[in-house]
Amino acid sequence: MNKTYFKILIFCFLAGCGFTIVDQTKKGNFNIIDISSTGETRINYKIKNELFKNSNKNNEKIKISLESKKTKSIKEKNKKNEIKKYQLDVEVLVQAYKVKINDIKKFTIVRSKDYNVASRNSSTLQNEKDALERLSGQISDDILEKLFLELNDN
Repeated sequence: MNKTYFKILIFCFLAGCGFTIVDQTKKGNFNIIDISSTGETRINYKIKNELFKNSNKNNEKIKISLESKKTKSIKEKNKKNEIKKYQLDVEVLVQAYKVKINDIKKFTIVRSKDYNVASRNSSTLQNEKDALERLSGQISDDILEKLFLELNDN
């Protein structure tokens, strides 16, 4: 008799915890009407394109402000004091403004990527450009995911 009461009690406790699974099919349920940006133009351009591409026209309207900052630092040197690797850090401050309810959500996304120094300067610049492209893509995915979670938090 005590086991059945215990099982019922455990079932009620677990069933009433309030956990719900996030529906990933509604990922682009916002309409971006404006994106303003300051900072690194190449990063902002890539992020803007990705955000507009994943925007739905029939849903909640939001305005986004991006402020990006890129930092390049030396990661690795050899015994001859020659630079072998650089580290590229990108920080983006995002402010999402919900037009309908006058609510602002702020968050920051930081990503890092290493790239090698090549024997020619043009190859090193191409490595930096490729690393920056990959970082921009990752950051735009992070922004979309964070916007989805923040806007559906209500």
